[in-house]
Formats: sequence, structure tokens, C-alpha cells
Amino acid sequence: MYSMDKYLLSRSRKVSAWVWGLVGLVLITGFQIRTHHLDDRLYYWINTYWHTEDWQERSVWLPAYRVELDAKPVSGVDTNLSGLTFDPDQNLLWAVTNGPNELLALSRDGDVKRRYNLAGFQDVEAVSYAGNGQLVIAEERRQSLVIVDVPIDADGKLSPGRALSRDQYPSLTLSLGEADNKGAPSALRAIARRTSSNSKQRPEACHSASSRIDMRSITSP
Repeated sequence: MYSMDKYLLSRSRKVSAWVWGLVGLVLITGFQIRTHHLDDRLYYWINTYWHTEDWQERSVWLPAYRVELDAKPVSGVDTNLSGLTFDPDQNLLWAVTNGPNELLALSRDGDVKRRYNLAGFQDVEAVSYAGNGQLVIAEERRQSLVIVDVPIDADGKLSPGRALSRDQYPSLTLSLGEADNKGAPSALRAIARRTSSNSKQRPEACHSASSRIDMRSITSP
């Protein structure tokens, strides 16, 4: 009888160890799934697989794109390349740096064509092409959006490198919290994109969009 009880107790302990090990494995697996969003990825993959043909016909099909220019360094820019946008009218890229504050005109191959000093700007963080020959440049610390005319000559070509003075352009200052709010960059980027998108649709949209934001001031040159 004693030996039978000892056997059952030993077996019970082994079963308990297996159960606790299985529970721990399930918990760890669940944690990893949620941490790395594996469930969302699986859902996305299944959803995409089921709708591939339909979506491919009526959308920009990213899987069909291939990288032709991979991580090319921008000449003369070691750090602080803060924003990039495409200008279909000039068929080039515009970039901004925040140390020093500059606006760069780049070819589609990433070669620097022009450099413009942004005089009077502070902590430039993002740029977005608004259409109609205008750029929206965002300043992080001032939490401002500045509408800058694309620097071109009368013949429609890029003007030589020169300083673009902030006080010559209209600006919109937002209230996103403290002046050093580190959450401001992403908000400014989103607002700059939204502002440029709306201005492409209709000129007055910029004002209607900004009316939904707590504004500090609007200045004109």
C-alpha cells in the first residue's frame, strides 16, 4: 500500500510539472504573439492573400515595386536629414536638414542639385510639397508651419543657391503643448502632409483644416 501511494504521488508530481510547464509555454507564446503583433501579421497576410486580385486592380500594388536605389548617402549631409518630399512639377525631391537648417533640391537619383540656407528658421523637422509651387516646412520647437515658394527663376528653372528668409513667408503657429515637446515632430509631419494635401484640392482648405487646431498665431510676410 505504501509503495502504491508513493508511486501515485511521484506520478502526480510529474504530471503537475508537465502541466505547469505547458501553462508557462502557453503564457510565453501568448506574450510573444502580442508583443510582436504576430496575430495582426497573420490576419493581414490571410486578408491580403484572399483579396490579392481585387486589390491589385484598384490600388498601388507595392509588392510589384523593387528597390533601384538603396540607401544612397546624400552628399554633404552626414546627419540631421529630417524630411523628404517629392515635387512632381519639378520632377525632383526636396529635403530639409536641421543642423544647419537647409533646404536641399535633389534629383530622383539622390544627387544634390541646389542648397538653400533657411535663414531665421529654427529646428526644421519636416517638409511636404503642397502643389502650386509651394512647400510646407515644419519647425519643431516653434511648432510652426511655414509656406515657402519653390525657389525658381522666371524661366521655371531652379534659382542658384541662396538664403530663404523666414520673415518673407506666411506661417502658422500651432499649440501642441510645451515648446520643447518631443511629441511634436510626428504631429507636425502629419499636419504638414494634411495641409499640403488639402491645398492641392482647393486653396481655402488650408484655412478650414487649420481652424480645427488650437492656433497661437498666423503671420504674414
